[in-house]
Amino acid sequence: MKKGNTITENDRCAFIFLAFLISMWMMVFTVMYVTNSVLPEVAAIGTLIMAKYYEFVLEIKKEGL
Repeated sequence: MKKGNTITENDRCAFIFLAFLISMWMMVFTVMYVTNSVLPEVAAIGTLIMAKYYEFVLEIKKEGL
């Protein structure tokens, strides 16, 4: 199997997880827009989750799992 553009199972899981996070994020923004209220706590928690996810992906890439 050639190394390069092949998508491994972990990449697939990471993409699915990222899509899930993005859809959740869009839902949060939609709720905030409809209710016309800004929820700083929700925004902060979402940003922290995104940062943790990014660290998780970097670890996977570093270890080469």
